[in-house]
Amino acid sequence: MTDEDDDLIALAAEVGARLVEHARACTEAEVSPAEVASAGDAAVAAVLAFERQLDAQTGWSNPLRHLGALPSYDGPVEHPPATGLANLGKVVATYRLAVVDETGVRHLVEGRGGDAPADVATSLRALIGQDGWDPARYPSGLIEVLGIEVDVTLDGDRPPA
Repeated sequence: MTDEDDDLIALAAEVGARLVEHARACTEAEVSPAEVASAGDAAVAAVLAFERQLDAQTGWSNPLRHLGALPSYDGPVEHPPATGLANLGKVVATYRLAVVDETGVRHLVEGRGGDAPADVATSLRALIGQDGWDPARYPSGLIEVLGIEVDVTLDGDRPPA
């Protein structure tokens, strides 16, 4: 093994250590939400550092990127009582993006078990179908988000027809 290999293994171990710290923070009796969030942020930073080194050194992508959409939490959830439908609305997000690596985007879709997409637009539609469009979860260097415009409209905000 080379020193570079040792560095990659050390970064992988750091990912595990940060996940353990997060788990410990979550189980402490007197923990603040800020401590849990901070431990979670450290875990995310460790995963991203590992991913950068893995890509630079080997060309392989982080296997955590290929989990796809995680199943919904199925534990008990308390919802406030419904107060009517006065606050129904719509959120529209428009992404301006650059597809940096068309082949890489297609391979991402195929690597997640999809069919070989005919073009980049088909690839992007497949990603939306797989995970609801989350560019932050895709390997770096494939898609660059140049900007996002968000429009929120609640029914109560609309002028009467």
